[in-house]
Amino acid sequence: MWKEIPFFAVETDESKSEKMQLLHGTGPIINKIKEMVSTSIEDFRIYGSVSDLLRMYHADVFDWIENVSTDLKIVASPVNKTPEFLSEMESSKIKALPSNSENKCFIINDKKEVLIFMRNATHPTRQTFAWWSDSETLVDMMISLFDLSWEKGESLY
Repeated sequence: MWKEIPFFAVETDESKSEKMQLLHGTGPIINKIKEMVSTSIEDFRIYGSVSDLLRMYHADVFDWIENVSTDLKIVASPVNKTPEFLSEMESSKIKALPSNSENKCFIINDKKEVLIFMRNATHPTRQTFAWWSDSETLVDMMISLFDLSWEKGESLY
């Protein structure tokens, strides 16, 4: 009887397994960002509050990005006062999104991987943790959010 049951072969691609990683603390998060920057080829997108961008600036993230040939885009939300280091960057790379929420922060690398801060620089405890993934579905959703924010954003200066 078992031989009479039809068998349907399902082709699967086992070569690409999606990974997720929880990073707790500034050190592991900065190391992951450095790894993401070093592998970046096409574009590097950052969405975050001014506090998040300042934290990345003081961790030399923007210096690392300058040393690779990748297209940088930043959406800052909200922006009450423009930090000096942002005014030194090309205005075409930065947009400000008026918003009442400053607890969103994420980074997208080459449309392949995303780092989402679950607690960012604005969290009261100042203890950050983030979630990294190369899940195509998650990356696509975050790209959509970034692109929509970029379209609605205004020139910073």
